[in-house]
Amino acid sequence: MKMKTVMVCLLAVFTTCASPSVSREKPGTERIIAVLDLHSLGFSDPVTAVLSDTLRGEIVRSLYKKPALRYSVLECSNADKILDELDVGNKGLSSDEISLEMGKLMQVDAIVFGFAGYMGSTSSLSVRIVDVGTGRIIAAADRQCKGRDDNDLVRLARKVSGDLISGLSKDASRYEKQAAAFPSPLYSIAVLDLETGNLSETEGKLLSEKLRSSVVKEIGKGKPYIPVERSRMGAVLKAQTLNTDGQPAVEYGKLLQSDGIVTGSVSNNDGTFTVKATIIDVESGKTTRSVERRHRGTIDEVLVSVIPDIGRRLVARAPTIYSSPK
Repeated sequence: MKMKTVMVCLLAVFTTCASPSVSREKPGTERIIAVLDLHSLGFSDPVTAVLSDTLRGEIVRSLYKKPALRYSVLECSNADKILDELDVGNKGLSSDEISLEMGKLMQVDAIVFGFAGYMGSTSSLSVRIVDVGTGRIIAAADRQCKGRDDNDLVRLARKVSGDLISGLSKDASRYEKQAAAFPSPLYSIAVLDLETGNLSETEGKLLSEKLRSSVVKEIGKGKPYIPVERSRMGAVLKAQTLNTDGQPAVEYGKLLQSDGIVTGSVSNNDGTFTVKATIIDVESGKTTRSVERRHRGTIDEVLVSVIPDIGRRLVARAPTIYSSPK
């Protein structure tokens, strides 16, 4: 089914570079960011539209209040034409792949996209900014609240916007500090969607987005990693079954040109949830880090507390290529 996407393009000027492994931008170089509508995972279209408009408006207002960042705003209205060019129905792309492909067709430098979902009794917003050229996740934000009250959801969207702007502002300096602290190039990792077993597609997607966002947040605290968007090879994922021990995960990492791949699973056995996540080094094919937790409780608790703990522990230690910081 054809999605109708309303978008706003933000003309952004970044004054510093992002990472040693990412092409550097000259001071004063303009970068264009397209802000897409949120994808719905359990919300009605009208609710998702309101959240999308709130998020977009808050981003615009936040940038207006930060003139030192030298951002300006440009509205775009060619979303439907771009979707027609993508021929989504024939390509079998997921919402993630569609977002990045739209960014490429729009010839923008970065794309803002994400999900608004409801699971158990918890509402969740998960949004990220991705460099279209490199696939690097520039910033990520996710927030949750109990229930689905309209006012609470609007406040949620405003908080997510604030988190994204904060992450965008800190992005360049963060990677400069990481590059200075560690002797080798930063280790790039892509977080694949979790295998979900007996969980629903919506539950699996929301938990996967939470893990991805948690990993990005932990990396932002100074860990020597670069998070890479996994939404580039949708056809590969559909053609192969990925698991923590399988070679396909390594091949997928090679296609993404990432140093490591994060795979994992989550399952529910009569109210006991088991969450596993593993980092596989693409070059060697060996597991470099593995984390597992079991939790007796609700899926809401898994989303809010278990998954963030898994993400934190997964990248808490530097990759084995590092001996010690300078």
